Amino acid sequence: MNDRLRVLVMGGTWPHRAGNVQAADVVPYEIARCLAAEGFDVAVACVGFAEPPVSAAARAGLAELQQLGVRLLPFIKIAPPPGSNSALRKWWRLLIQQDPAALIPGYGQSAPILSALTAANWTPHVAIPIWNYEATAAAADLPCILYPIYGNPDDKVYLANLRLMWQRERRLSAGWLGRYLADRLRIAAVGRAHLAMLNRFELVAQNAANDYEYYRSAGVSGVHYLRNMWPAPVDEAWAETRDRVEQIAPLKIAGNVGHLNATANSFGLLAIGEEIVPALRRRLGDGTFGMHIYGRNNPRPFIARTLRDPHIKLRGFVEDIDGELLSCPIFLLANNRYDFKVGHTRILHAFALGACVVAYRDTAIAMPELMDGKNILLADDGPGIAEQIARAAADAPLRRRLARAGIDTLRTLFRPETVVEEMAALIRAEAARGGKVA
Repeated sequence: MNDRLRVLVMGGTWPHRAGNVQAADVVPYEIARCLAAEGFDVAVACVGFAEPPVSAAARAGLAELQQLGVRLLPFIKIAPPPGSNSALRKWWRLLIQQDPAALIPGYGQSAPILSALTAANWTPHVAIPIWNYEATAAAADLPCILYPIYGNPDDKVYLANLRLMWQRERRLSAGWLGRYLADRLRIAAVGRAHLAMLNRFELVAQNAANDYEYYRSAGVSGVHYLRNMWPAPVDEAWAETRDRVEQIAPLKIAGNVGHLNATANSFGLLAIGEEIVPALRRRLGDGTFGMHIYGRNNPRPFIARTLRDPHIKLRGFVEDIDGELLSCPIFLLANNRYDFKVGHTRILHAFALGACVVAYRDTAIAMPELMDGKNILLADDGPGIAEQIARAAADAPLRRRLARAGIDTLRTLFRPETVVEEMAALIRAEAARGGKVA
């Protein structure tokens, strides 16, 4: 008989770490891999409204996990939020009934997950939804220990997008004010439902220190701060490559990696267009640098207008993103300039490539492991960012020192095996308490 603890790892993509990947691919892969190495019976599932494509890299990653004994479940489809023909009915469900299914997409849809588990003749003791709002909400009714790894609180994202709407409108009108008040009511209801949902879970991991404090102060009993994770390089090949391919004249800066209309990236692009590039032009001079923006989709129209500068290069999706980032002496994270402060796994990705990372100081609010002058360069405003970029561009030994410190940070604090060891200890302790383990 198999008496190992059974753990279901759930995400919105197929987990893998090779090829052109994003954090939502890498972190579930590492968690499944490390939990299997820790002796758990692990299965992985992709859950969502529509099945994502399975790339060659994803197929290879899934095959690697299966070779380690990880089970692979078929895609689990859940229904998108239902529409409503009646505005009155919609607002009744949102504001009067406080219906979680109307407020949180995916809520109450454990049936498709249970059906998939029944078909596989396998039931978990623990379910770990990772950075996926829909999967987390759908798992809320599963009869096992629930241990979501959470990113940005739902209502925090909605409030940030409301602020972006204000950036677009920049004017008051009766129509705008009505939309604003309705959205504030809806967001407040989402926040209450979100916290109530989290309080149903035995354990909640939060990868951002500031959001952990928010959850703790709001009374979420099972929450703890869990560092993010990323695999570190195993050799010094990055340094040789950077010595050969880094582009200094003109200075090549990686200004964004990720979807260009995402919430945090939208704030970062605003900071780049309105504050950082003008400061760099004053500090370095016209024609001496290029701000390279990588990512799918298009910036929101009012943000795109701020990016009409010859120094800003909108590169779109780039197949070999690692090769591109290796050619950039500076990796800039501009996303935490305004009041939407979040953690970013892309910093860990940059560390793994030996990048010199420059960011706004408030990035360390979410990731306190980042220390100015030790493994990153931080600044308070656009001129400060420009000064740090100019300083690093002119000093290759400084860039290499920071890069090695970043890699050391990966190998210690953000090492997948170390982080998953902490998770495993919490899972075993919760199971020993008898929490919903059959």
